[in-house]
Parts: sequence; C-alpha cells; structure tokens
Amino acid sequence: MEFYNQHPDLRDKFEILALHESRTVQTLAQLDEKNAANERDVWKAKLPFPVLIDKEGRTVKRYGITGYPTLVLIDPDGNQMKAGSLDLLKEKLGVKDPPPAPPPAPPSSEQVQAKEFQFTGSVVDASGAAQPEAEIARWFLHRGGALLPQGAMNTDAQGRFSWKVQADQLPLHYIVLDKSHALGALVKVTAEAVKAPLTITLRPLAEVRFTPQIEEDFGPVVLTTSFGWPDATAFVVQSYEPGPYRVPEGEYELNIRGDHLEVLRRPISVRAGETLEMDDVLVNLGPAARAFGKPALPIEFAEARGLAPDFTLADLKGKWVLLEFWGFW
Repeated sequence: MEFYNQHPDLRDKFEILALHESRTVQTLAQLDEKNAANERDVWKAKLPFPVLIDKEGRTVKRYGITGYPTLVLIDPDGNQMKAGSLDLLKEKLGVKDPPPAPPPAPPSSEQVQAKEFQFTGSVVDASGAAQPEAEIARWFLHRGGALLPQGAMNTDAQGRFSWKVQADQLPLHYIVLDKSHALGALVKVTAEAVKAPLTITLRPLAEVRFTPQIEEDFGPVVLTTSFGWPDATAFVVQSYEPGPYRVPEGEYELNIRGDHLEVLRRPISVRAGETLEMDDVLVNLGPAARAFGKPALPIEFAEARGLAPDFTLADLKGKWVLLEFWGFW
C-alpha cells in the first residue's frame, strides 16, 4: 500500500492486483468485513489498488499457489517472470526505498491480558530418570546437522518445568529434546492436559534420509523441508538444508516446498531409534513454473473493485503487473 501511494508518478508503468483466495471469502462484502480491523488499525485506509475475488479458486489453482501471500510479476510484454517480488518491481522501475520508519510501540498490558493456565510437569527418559536442561520448544530449526530450538524453555535440575499458556492459544504442539539431543518426544498441550502435572518420556530420536529430486532438474531453488503434526498446520522440525533429519518417534506429514513448485505432502511414521530411508521423493513443478517466459496465465474473478467486469491481463500490457495472492481462513 505504501509503495502504491508513494508513487503516483509511476502509475503509468505498473499496477498491483490483490487477488483473494475464495475458500472463505466469496464476495467483496465479506472481504471488507474481514479487512475492517486492518483498515482501521494497520493500514488506516482501504487498499488503493484493484482488489479481486478469485472465482471458485480457479486462478489460485491455475497458478499453483500453495501459500499466502505469494507474488507473481508480469513484464510489460505480458510474460510471467521467474521471480516475483515487490523488490524486483522496484528494481525494474528504478525506485529506491525510503529510510525505515521507527518500530511501533508495544501493546499495553490491558491489550495482552487473557485467561492463562499453569502448565507443569517433568521430563524423564524411558527408565524414569529425570532429564535436567531438556529443551521444550514449539519447533526446532535443522541447521548444519544440529537441531536449534526456537524459543525454548528448559527443565530445571530435577527435570521439572512450569510456564503459563493462554487459553486462546490451545491446543499447542511442542517438541522436547534432552540436553544431548539424543532423545526426544512430541507433546500436544490441550486444556485437559494442563489440569494436572504431565510426565513427558523421551526416547531415542529416529533418522530420516532422502534426497529430493526436482522435476526437470528445475532450479536453482531453495527447498523448505518440514516435519509437521498430521492433524495441525504446526511443524516441529524445519530445514532449508539437505538431511539426514533427526526427529522424535511419531506420525508426521513430511512437507517439502519451494518457489513455483508443487508442495509435496506425504504421511510418514517413524519409530524410536530407527533409520528411515526414502528413495522416491520427487517434487513436481507447479503450473506457474511451466509458464515462465510465456504469456501470463489468465485470471478469473467473481467480483472486482477498481476494474471493469470484462477486465483481462491484456488490458495492462505495457505495464509491470504485480499479482498478489492473498488468503483468509
């Protein structure tokens, strides 16, 4: 929004189109309702560029969009570029960023108040021995062969833990590793689980080995590999590097994604201490990747603000076009 408003002098050279996924937003009225808080508190105004509601999700499917927001850049000849970002659009237009604005003030204590539970318990190994300095985190980053906790809490010298969780955050998913990162466990924290102290038993980590192949040797592209809970969007281990990967015993959804690729999702099950070898991990190209350098794929919309009902991308030929795919859940 800031970029669009700051450069009316360049409006004849570019356009931004905000195209909204229609899973839960089918009309502009519903979109306005969901956007009301942002328009009031964050943006301080309605979006100034054209806004479209994807027609039955057809455009999202056509472009192979798997995450939001996703940006697609189209050149003045109407061809889709391999990379899409606001920074690339600025580069093509010769625009330099202004100095950054100061950070916003932190929320007041009244704004962050919520019902809380005290979550307590202990961490032990299979023999029942306490595990001091065990790490309990929402997720771990795999880097350089090591597992790095993100926002970890540690058990005390007796292997005990205690912290507060907010009711509106439950259920929460945690991964727990011992001090040496040889043992681990997965924990799902529910309102029922916090009613009494919980004992978390750690067992030997499993190792998962595979080398993902990308269709047609497409690249270069950075792959993001994550091991997620099968019944939630939360992941417990994430990596931007090749494996092998070490994870606790359990059921996972293996998730591999990369720009312009189809998301590979595969359920896997690992047992404590085992090594799981996988030799058929192929990541396919997404629809948009097959269109690089070719005319941009058409868009379809049920409603639009700021565009004619018969609008097509061809109407913007001669301009840089940044498609921004948004989603609401």
